[in-house]
Amino acid sequence: GALHPCVGPALAEPAAAVATALGPAVVQIETGKGLGSGFIYDASGLIMTASHVTDGAQTMDIRMADGTRVTGTLIGVVGGSIFAPVAEFSALSSPGAAGASMR
Repeated sequence: GALHPCVGPALAEPAAAVATALGPAVVQIETGKGLGSGFIYDASGLIMTASHVTDGAQTMDIRMADGTRVTGTLIGVVGGSIFAPVAEFSALSSPGAAGASMR
């Protein structure tokens, strides 16, 4: 079908553009109970995910977009918003590593 006049060919697949831009920040989170996903939140190495992904685990295996594996440690769970509660992880041993993973 024809594109809406406000959407040119470059914007025909905005979801694909977002996925390309954000893909390197997405991580896989594995606990003893299963798999989930999250994203690198900042250059210090914080990773955010929904609290059900952690399911009570204090440590978990994190796989970065480039295949690098690190151990994540639960540092807190935030609740009370309209969104699912979010768990934060300090998953990287060196502060510069998160920025490298997001490139």
